[in-house]
This record gives sequence, C-alpha cells and structure tokens, in this order.
Amino acid sequence: MALSSLSRIAILAMCLALFAQNAVGQGGSGVKYGSLAWSKVPGGQPFEVEFELVLALRKDFRWPRKQGSHNDPIRPGDVIRVSGLSFESDGGDSIAAGQSDWTLHTGDGSMHQIDLLVTGESNADNLIMTVGRVRHVYSSAYHSKQQGNWYPVGHTFAAGPPSDLAANAPFRHVPFEASWSGCCRDSSLQNSAGKPFRLFTTIDLTDANGSPAVRMFPIVTVPLATSPGQGSMPKFRIPSKDLLLEGGQQPVAKSGGDSNFPSNDNKAAPPVYSLLNASSLGLPSADFSQPTFVSLDSASGVVSAATWAGSGVNSFVPGDYAISFAVSAGSGKSTAFFVLRVINSTVPSTVLPATAGSHLGAQSSVPAWVGYSVDVKIELRADFPLALRMQLSSLALGRASNAFENTMMLPVGAQILSINEEGRSLVTDIALAFDNPATAHSPGIDASFAMDSQQFVNNPSAANLSANGFSVVDRNINDQAGGLYAYLWTRSAASASAITDILVTVSSEQELAARGSGYQQATQDVNAQAGATASVKIWIRRGGSAPITNITVSATSNAAAMQSAGWIAINGNLNAGTQGTAMQLFMMREGTSKLVRTLRWTPREAGQFVFVFSAVPADSTSPMPGSASVMSSVAIGVRSDPAPAFDASGSTAAVSATMGLASRWIVRFQDHANEQLVFAPSPSTQRWPEGVSIVGSQTSNLPGGLKAWDVTVEWRPTPKQGGFQGPVCVQATDQGGESRAVQHTEGCVSVSVQRCIWGAQAGDSLGSVANTFGARSWLQVWHFNPQITHPDFDLMQGSKVNIGRVYESEPNDTLGTVARRFSTSEANLVALNFGVQANDIVLPQGTPLCVIPDSCTAAPTMPI
Repeated sequence: MALSSLSRIAILAMCLALFAQNAVGQGGSGVKYGSLAWSKVPGGQPFEVEFELVLALRKDFRWPRKQGSHNDPIRPGDVIRVSGLSFESDGGDSIAAGQSDWTLHTGDGSMHQIDLLVTGESNADNLIMTVGRVRHVYSSAYHSKQQGNWYPVGHTFAAGPPSDLAANAPFRHVPFEASWSGCCRDSSLQNSAGKPFRLFTTIDLTDANGSPAVRMFPIVTVPLATSPGQGSMPKFRIPSKDLLLEGGQQPVAKSGGDSNFPSNDNKAAPPVYSLLNASSLGLPSADFSQPTFVSLDSASGVVSAATWAGSGVNSFVPGDYAISFAVSAGSGKSTAFFVLRVINSTVPSTVLPATAGSHLGAQSSVPAWVGYSVDVKIELRADFPLALRMQLSSLALGRASNAFENTMMLPVGAQILSINEEGRSLVTDIALAFDNPATAHSPGIDASFAMDSQQFVNNPSAANLSANGFSVVDRNINDQAGGLYAYLWTRSAASASAITDILVTVSSEQELAARGSGYQQATQDVNAQAGATASVKIWIRRGGSAPITNITVSATSNAAAMQSAGWIAINGNLNAGTQGTAMQLFMMREGTSKLVRTLRWTPREAGQFVFVFSAVPADSTSPMPGSASVMSSVAIGVRSDPAPAFDASGSTAAVSATMGLASRWIVRFQDHANEQLVFAPSPSTQRWPEGVSIVGSQTSNLPGGLKAWDVTVEWRPTPKQGGFQGPVCVQATDQGGESRAVQHTEGCVSVSVQRCIWGAQAGDSLGSVANTFGARSWLQVWHFNPQITHPDFDLMQGSKVNIGRVYESEPNDTLGTVARRFSTSEANLVALNFGVQANDIVLPQGTPLCVIPDSCTAAPTMPI
C-alpha cells in the first residue's frame, strides 16, 4: 500500500527523532558559524530567488545523512538533513518543540527544508563546513510599501495642492525578511553559550539582484593586545562583496528601495557593516550578548578587538566569543556570525601581503581577468612549523568553496604552489635516465667513470638532462636487480613551481589512485629490462605542502640512519617485483617556520572572489597548540576577458596628409598584459584606402595589469587621392584561449588629404607634375607656384607644389558647369577629387573641388 504524504512525514520525523536521541549528551549541534544571503535566479521566473545558508557544525554529532554512510565518519561530500531537528540545549538534544525547527522561513508565509552539503572539515576544531541552497518564487518584488516624504537628495515636490503631494509622494518599500533560526551555539563560548541563534536576510527585487555575500573562516584567532592603545589591537577585515558583479564594477541601487521617481538615481551601494544585538536579531536579550570589546568599521568591514587584559582595562577571559553582524548594500541585507578566539600566546605573523604587525590580518586586492593567470604570494612566519589554512571562494551565491582545513577545495584552474625564487633551493623537476649494464660498456671504461663523464652507451638522454641543468643522484636504483642501470636526476629551475609530494606506485590500482589524488607521472618503469613482476613508477605533485629541497636514493636497510640525518622516507620499494636490493626514495623539505606559498589561478568566470588564509601549527607537537595567525584576505576582482580596447587619447588625434608624401601616425590599443595582439587593415575598404600599410608596433606596460600597443600606420597618397577625408582604421585581434573567445576591435584615426597639393618626388619637374595631374601645359602649374623662380630646374624632393586651386561650388553648380567654367573636363575633375562621381547632380553649395583652370580658353563669364 502506498504511503500518504502525512505518513512519509511522520516516518521522517521518527527517524530524525531517533538520530537526535542517539546524540543526547554529545554537546548538541555546536554551531560556530552561520550566514544567510540570497540572489536573483538569472533567467528564472519573475521574483525567483536562491537562498544560500552556510553553517559550521559540530563534526562528531550524529547528523542524519541523506547522502553518505551513517556508519562512517562524516566527510566532505556527505549530505546531512537538519530540518526537523530541535535541540533543547547545547548540553543535550531532544525533540522538544520551541527552540529550533531548522527551517527557512521566506517572509511570505512559506517554509523550506534545506539539506546541507558538507564542504570541509577541521578535526582540530571538531567542525564541518556545510552549505545549503533552496529556490523560492515570491508573488511580488517586495513585501509592502509605506508612502511618505522619501525623496532622495536632489528630488523635491514643490507644486500643487496637498492632495497632489499625498498622491504623488514616493513610497518606501518594506522588503521581505527571510530567516533561519536554530539551536544551539557552541557550549565553549564565553558569551551566549548553548543559546539559540538567528540569521535573516532582506529581499527587494526592485532594488538589487541579491544581498552581499560573506566568505570567511568560522573561527578567527587573535592574540591579547600588548597595550590598551588602538595601535596594538588585533584587526582583520570581514570579506564581503556585492553579488553578481565582476571585477572593476561598483554596486549601485535605487535610494533604499524607493519608488515613484522619474528615473533610477543609481545611488552607489557599497557594503555597509554593523554589529547586531539581540533585539536586532529578533532574539530575547538572554539569548545573545555582543562582546563590548569588539568594534566593526561600517565602511571597511574591519573588526578591531580591544583584547588588552591589563589591570582594570577591558579585563576579560581569553576564549571563544560569538560575534554577529550584518552587511547591507542598498536595501539588501545579509547576516552572519562567527567565533572570535582570543588566545594568551603569540600568533604567526603575516609578512605578505604586507601588514604592520603580527596582530593584524592582511587586507589587499588584486585585479584579474578571465583566462589569464594571476599570482598571489603569501608569506607567514613563526617560531614553530606551520601549515596553511585557506579558502578561495566566489562571492556569487551557489559557487562558494568553504574548505576550512587541509582539504584545499579550490576552483578549477587554481593551485597553491611554492615558487623556486631567489634565496630558495627547491626541487622543481625529476627525471629518469638509463645506462647499459657495466658489462656492455666500452672496453676499459667502468660504470662509475662513464657516469661521471656522461659517456652513457646508447643513452644520450642523460647528457641532455645534464645540459638542461639536471643533476644526477649517484646511486643505481636497480641495484642487483639486473637489466639497465637506472639513475634519478633532479633540477632546481628558477621561477618554477616546486615539487611538494612524491609517490611510488607498484600496481595499476595505485596508479589510478595517484591520478585521482592529483599526482602526475614523472618517470617510466624504473625496472626496465629487469624482468620484474611489478611496474614501479615515480609520481609527483605540486601543491600546498612544504616544498622538497633534496631527493636521494638509498637501500631500505639504511632507512633508520637516513631518518636520523633528517631525511624523510617515501614508501615504496623501487625494486619491487625483482630479486634486487630493496631501494627507497628519501627527501628533505624546506623548514616550515617560514611558510611561503603562491596562489596561481586562471579564472574561468568573471566575478568577485576572495582568498582567505591563515597559518596554523603543522602538527600536534607544536609549542603553541591552538595558535593561528590573524585571518588575512585578498580580494580578487575578476573581469571578463577584455576585447582589445582602442585608446583614442594615446593615438594620433588627426592627420593631414599630402599626395606623394609619406605620413605616419599612431593607433593605440590596450589589453591584458599577457595578451598577444595581431594587427590588420580594416576589412572595410572605405576605412582602409589603397596604399595604407602597417609598418610596426611597440608595447609598453600600464598600471593594473594592462599593456599598450602603439601601432604605426603609414600612407603615401596617390595623385588620385587628393581630397580624401575619413577614418583610417586598424583592426586588433586577440588570441583567445581557454574560457576566452577571439575578439576584434577597430581603432580609427581621422585622415584628410590636402587638395591640389603634391609632394615632389625625386626627378620631378613642372612638366612631369603637369602630365601627372592632366594639365594641358606646365605653365598652368607654374602659375600657381610663384615661389618657383625657374621652370627648367628639377623640383626639390619633398617640396610641396600647388597643382591648381580649390574652388567652392556655387548654387546650382554641377560637375559639368564647373568644368566648362574653368575650361577643363569632368573626367579631370573626377581624377583630381577623391570620391567625386561624374553625374549631373547639383553639387551642395560650398563643395570644395581641386581645379586646374585653362586661363587661355576658359569662358569669361558663366550664368549663375
């Protein structure tokens, strides 16, 4: 018999109850972080939005799982079901109603259950990061309205009777308020321990496409201040940006959700930050108290913690404190809370991006473009080994990466690398070369000598490796295994990314697992021609671990001595499947008290992103357990792949050219500094006259990751191009690539060719110029050039010669009447004036025409 909907709900409730009862006494949900925001669904139904809920929950709680095994430890990728659970207090769990239904209330009477995807975890803090999303369609753009004198700056109503004022006064929108409430906060908090929490967000679809998004760690660690002054306060920025904007764009909105204005005033709507108290959260005063030692700058989002614990000044106990805040942009508001952990010990300091002290989190921004690699270098230091805690997240809802510890959930195209730069000697490459057995060497040359002098019989690859900067590891890997001698080679290439992990595989199953973990095959089968039953391969990975500084090979029997000398053993017998000596790889890592990493990322979509990071102890033996550097953030504004941009201000303003003389000008384009542009004539012949050519280009770097290309264009107009006037255009084309389309842009410069003026060529005379332009006699040309004193001399090359006069047409002039007036032909007028067509159409009054009149035969008068 099919179950009814009510039956299914009842069964679900019983299952949830059993899970909750199984968790009694384990400390409740232990919520440490939460945020709620929304965005409009692109291409969705009218008034359709998507909500995003992010929560940091207690890891060892027995959460009901919709996806994943209930018997296994919870891990990233599991989906947990929280709707329907209620918690009596943080000290225990029950199904008693009243405190938490863990359901999204949309503000219009609707409710939604939300399943949470586990995206990250922290064993040290016993938490999991989760995200849940749900879509909802409202029946209107906002909840209701209030009419009144809501005029923004610059708008007034100063005419008409009071009734008109009442009828036409603008109204202010009352947005929907969606909320999620739950229980309970973590029991270890110094304030509001085990109490319920509440998140809310406001929705007005006439004013914005979403509310600001927050991306940060659930726990932010700060030290005690060294003095009561402002300068010693720990500080960090809350990373938040307006949604649905790409890099370089600034958010705008109407004036706070007002309507009835003649136009949208597009008021700037930067994020505005504020701390929340119990009343503003809609909680009883007993359920939340905001710590008084914390302040939040409304414009920058910088949190300052007055953690000076001196006598009588803000004395408080170090520990965990719940902080609740809101971020608004226009009428959209998001809320969030996190744990501020104050510790009575030193914390790692952030060196890059630069800060003024170990108590400050770095705050910087980096421009980026779709399809182009961007590097963000970070450096953190301490007196003990460090590991990196980080996340790189999109600020667009639905694309958050909430990795918290070691899971390194990065967007596609992003890597955390160690770069081999000045002052570091890191292994960046490894290779394998084979040598014939000693019995096959040339007579009188033993194996050792052959290796040192690179006289490897039938194996030029070793010599090539040496020529390319590799150094050999002087130990035959295939010791006693038979077959070819095998030698490992390493290289430390400048500015290259270092190897951070090495793996040895001896089976196809292990190879598959290596690929799945991000390893790349570095060598072929080590046991070549050894008759081995196993294929042994070496794999490498470049990631966030401490970089490798040295690699060697030794017998497994020497492992204890090698480890005593500081070497780290790499599991896997290099002679597996043979009767040879058990051999093993050993490595050394860079000291981890100075953590230097580079985020290298090629974005695939435009938007606002934030890279949040801090340093934590590398292992449980640290002298500073629980320590962490103050959270740092780098805002990365990713812009769409720009088409080449024509830069009019950097180009030649206008060109006046002369027939016969070469003119040059500059057409400037801008694009991303890593782009390669190709330049060609405009495909339109009207914008690329005959004879124009591109003669070269030069580049220069510009601020903001841009580059300028100055394209040099040359034109020597022909005798038939006098009077040309119009744009001459160059087309710039970029290369395109992954996530980037090929794009074209034209850059044009206005060019005019003087009428009736010729630039003399070598060997020109008055006679040759007259022939060139169709004059009946050289005397006609000499008449217009009184500066030429003797008609028989050759003209000076480059000198300008007047070949006629410029006539401006009178009313009712046609080409024929002008030709008759000056005793010339229509064909000659067409030849002398670019763009003029032979026809009987009356010329517009004032049309300039180059004319070579025949003064001896021209008509004395012409009717007008």
